[in-house]
Amino acid sequence: MAKEEDVEAVIKRFGECRPDIFLKKVDETNVGIDLMLRLLCTENGELSPGAIAERMDVSTARVAVLLRKTEARGLIEKGADPEDARRTRIRISDAGKRRVRELDGSVRELVGEVIDGVGMEKLTMFIDISEEIRDIILPNAEKQNAR
Repeated sequence: MAKEEDVEAVIKRFGECRPDIFLKKVDETNVGIDLMLRLLCTENGELSPGAIAERMDVSTARVAVLLRKTEARGLIEKGADPEDARRTRIRISDAGKRRVRELDGSVRELVGEVIDGVGMEKLTMFIDISEEIRDIILPNAEKQNAR
């Protein structure tokens, strides 16, 4: 069993690395929009709102908000389903495809900076340890939810 002083030291170190600062830089709306655009790219560029909600594991109300914002930015196009005119199909626009390509480039650049700054060996070790922590925490979280 871990010693109390070790537990305190880990909690203190996590607090000092300030993950909240990083998370505040991430705009949740853009994350949702970006995820939806990536999803549309992998699904041949077209899905129903219900399918988007299901694949993103969010409510249809949340998807409706994302769709309004995304359409206003010209990143998607709405159209009738050719098999059922009562249903809507969402298509990624050329501007949406450009945004996904730009995001991919930004992510690759950022990951390159992290590798250059930390080093591949330490980064690989961090990922391996993160996976071990996940494997310890997830079964415990599942046990808590079963109670």
